[in-house]
Amino acid sequence: MQQISKKETIMSNQYIKLKNQQEEEINNKQFKEGMEKLGIDPKEAPDRVFKLYGGGYYLKENAPRLRALLTKHKKEIEEARKDKEFLFHMFNFELSNYEYCITGDINETLDALGITSKELQDNKKMQEALKLAEEIQSDTSIKNY
Repeated sequence: MQQISKKETIMSNQYIKLKNQQEEEINNKQFKEGMEKLGIDPKEAPDRVFKLYGGGYYLKENAPRLRALLTKHKKEIEEARKDKEFLFHMFNFELSNYEYCITGDINETLDALGITSKELQDNKKMQEALKLAEEIQSDTSIKNY
């Protein structure tokens, strides 16, 4: 392999190019299949379909229903977060998900949960639940070595 600069490596990374190409092919294929299931010509899709992050999509006519569902889910989470046991399970799951036992960093977990440091600082119940989950995750990481 010839010597190339760091910038050239980043700009022309063949692995990334191939992965992106393959992902695009899969996304296009799945989108086309989805449109066929809905009975929509893919050429009409821009007028009838909203695309979501991650390859999802929904019919524009269903936007109010989706909005109502997301609002309902948000209210359910807000209500559930009043319970300390729920908070503990939430933090314990997400700390594990974001590999707290390896990084010791709670920031990705808080970001994923949409919790600001101010919100955490102002909520004693949330602080206690997080502390317990951190202890559990720290014990888990020690036992795994």
